[in-house]
Amino acid sequence: MEGKTNLWYELKISVENAVRSDFDTDNFLEKTKFSDKPAGIWKFQDEEMYSILNQEWIYYLKQCNIPVTSFMMFYRQPNYQHPEAHIDVHRPAKPTDVPLLSVFGLNLVISKNDDSYMSWYDVSDFEKSKEMSKTLADTPYLSWPMSEVQNKEIDRVIIGNRIVLVNVGVPHNVIMNNNERWLISLRCRNSAGLKNWDEAINYFSKYIK
Repeated sequence: MEGKTNLWYELKISVENAVRSDFDTDNFLEKTKFSDKPAGIWKFQDEEMYSILNQEWIYYLKQCNIPVTSFMMFYRQPNYQHPEAHIDVHRPAKPTDVPLLSVFGLNLVISKNDDSYMSWYDVSDFEKSKEMSKTLADTPYLSWPMSEVQNKEIDRVIIGNRIVLVNVGVPHNVIMNNNERWLISLRCRNSAGLKNWDEAINYFSKYIK
C-alpha cells in the first residue's frame, strides 16, 4: 500500500544532529500537563524551537530553501488509539471566514524503533461542512470519528527517523503499536503559499527520493 496514492514522500534531507543532545523526552513530559495522559501535543515557534532542535540544523534546512518557523510535537504512548482522524487547517483571519486547508507537513519521529503507522482516509462521500475545533495546543483542525473512517483507509506509512513530506489536507491519524512515539512536524514560512499538494510536491521535488 505504501506510496500508492502519493500522500507521502521521503526526502533526502539529513536528520543528523537535528535534536539537541540534552533533550530528554521523559524529563520534558514530566513537567507538562500531559504527564499522566496517553498523548500530548505542543507547538514551538521561532526561538522556542531551539529548546529541542539544534539551531545549526534549522539553519541547514534554511540553506535547503526550507525556512522552518515553527513545529508541532506529538507524543503517544504505546498502543494508544486516538478516536479521531483529522485534517490541519490555517486559522482564518476572521471567525466568520472559511478555514483554509493546510497542505503539507515535514514529519520526523525522534523516538527510537518507530513501529506505528500514519494512515490516511477517504471521506469524499461524507458531509462537506465541518465545524472547526482546536487542539490542546490551540491549533485549528477538522475531525472525523475513527468509527466512521477506519474502513476507508487509502494509504499508510511508518515515518521513522527520517524527514517525510506528508499530506495533512487529507484526513489522517496514527495507528499506534508497541513503542511510544514522539514526532515533530515542521511548518515552513512558505507553506501557506503552496495552494495544493501538487504544488508542494513540485516545491520539494529535488529532495524526493
